Amino acid sequence: MNQPRQHQAISISNATVVTPDAVLSPGFVRIEDGRFLEVQAKTGPHGGPDVCNARGALLLLGLLDIHAEALEAAIAPRPSAPFDPAFVLPSYDAHLVACGITTVFHFREKALAILVALHAFAPMPGSAASSIHAMK
Repeated sequence: MNQPRQHQAISISNATVVTPDAVLSPGFVRIEDGRFLEVQAKTGPHGGPDVCNARGALLLLGLLDIHAEALEAAIAPRPSAPFDPAFVLPSYDAHLVACGITTVFHFREKALAILVALHAFAPMPGSAASSIHAMK
């Protein structure tokens, strides 16, 4: 039986927020249900159940990896022992996100195999695996 989805929210206060247009210090970010609701140059609250005091730490949007070779190593750590990409992609995706990488560009000859594996995996929207792009 499906449980009703709980409302998820977090506020990040006292951060050095780096945006495409400015560096906000102190900066405040409010995220609810995966959407940015507020990004402002202000301190914000310092406490509460859904507040993280960043204490001046950098807060960046996800990073872009334009020369990814780690996927090949994850799928085939040894040439004689490849893994099924559908098995590898969930942990590869989690590793990328843990490193702050949200988008990976991969070369065209590998793109079809990656897209087939992604379709089988059906990642959540916004995950790194859902953002893999092919490039010439």
